[in-house]
Amino acid sequence: MALEQTMFVGDDPEILVDVIENGQHVAASIDTTTTRVDGFSTAPQVTPLGTGNYRVSFPSLSPAPAEGDVLFVKVNGSVTGSSTTWTEAIYKLKVVPVVEAKIDTVDTEVGQIKAQTDQLSFSGGNVNANAVTGGTDPASIYTYFTASSRQDTFKADVSALATAASIAALNDFDPSSDTVANVTTVSAVTNAVTTDTASRDASKADVSGLATQSSVDTVDTEVGLIKSQTDQLRFTVSNQVDANALTGGSDATAANQTDIVNHLTDIKGAGWAAADNLAELSEVTNKLDSTLVADGLVWQFTVNALENAPSAGGGGLGMEDSVPSPGTAGTVGKALRQVLTNLDAQISTVGGSVGPGAIAATIEVTVAGQPEDNVAVWISTDEAGVNVIAGTLYTKANGQVTFQLDAGTYYSWKEKAGLNFVNPEEFTVS
Repeated sequence: MALEQTMFVGDDPEILVDVIENGQHVAASIDTTTTRVDGFSTAPQVTPLGTGNYRVSFPSLSPAPAEGDVLFVKVNGSVTGSSTTWTEAIYKLKVVPVVEAKIDTVDTEVGQIKAQTDQLSFSGGNVNANAVTGGTDPASIYTYFTASSRQDTFKADVSALATAASIAALNDFDPSSDTVANVTTVSAVTNAVTTDTASRDASKADVSGLATQSSVDTVDTEVGLIKSQTDQLRFTVSNQVDANALTGGSDATAANQTDIVNHLTDIKGAGWAAADNLAELSEVTNKLDSTLVADGLVWQFTVNALENAPSAGGGGLGMEDSVPSPGTAGTVGKALRQVLTNLDAQISTVGGSVGPGAIAATIEVTVAGQPEDNVAVWISTDEAGVNVIAGTLYTKANGQVTFQLDAGTYYSWKEKAGLNFVNPEEFTVS
């Protein structure tokens, strides 16, 4: 089967080639006179990355590949100092959209937002604030907030966010019931793809369910607007936001705070501030607060909060372990833990199939005796690596990935830029 790799739209096509003989990476010579992208005449540039590792690129390929295109690269070459040669090793190259830059920007700005919001502190479910220039009465606050539809300016615009249906459409392959048709010959596939425009269009990946560049741009813009607001927050006293009472009036005394609650009750209804609801929220937030301790501008869990945390290799906590123990059903803690448990389960399988079997088989990858994360791992049933049945998955901080396999003998394959692994490694599942 063709080895599959990806490229970003707008980049020059390139693939990573591993040359392995007798289970070891060996030096080789890539034949630049015959190695080509199928259907193009552009000669490749070969860059050695290490013994047996090469980057083969095709600069200024014309016409430039478009989003959703699938290219087939035929690589020819020989092992240095040996009579071993190979012809037309096929690599499948898919063209995917670029969204990482926007995601990196969002990640940076969310971190800056968190640095501000980490300084907020709460008492009884209310944010602690300093009235720097005086206060105002509750009735004035209510009148100002509800006049001229001002409350609408505080509503988030979520019209461009992905829906639950569009997210579900991304995971449209069910390994328990869906199958992949066997490809008889590589030449039959390449002929079908390159014969005419209609065939090439039919082979393009369906990206209709992916988030569009426009929706990512919208999220980026909205986060930027939010950040412009939170950047204006000031904290004269640590963990208490400075606030100006713009229309004068009395200070925010306990009596006035009670009046404010009464006015908000007029808006939200009598049930929102019921004693049992506030007590439950206060109990949850107090428990959360008791598990945290200041660490500079951020917070970390106390030793007591982590005393029952996992301590296996890598020392990392699962996302569900970062939430304090939940209360009864219907509480905030219970909801947070359930969301994070489901999210962690989804993230752990991004990038490939976990396998067709019922037995959990864990592969651990170490470098110099230490767990190595972000290593690509896949499983085949044969030593040649032709029949790949699971993967590609990527190791976490503990250096592990877990596949679901049936009893039998398998071969694991590993890859990460800048590292050399013994491929394949035989193992048995029982």
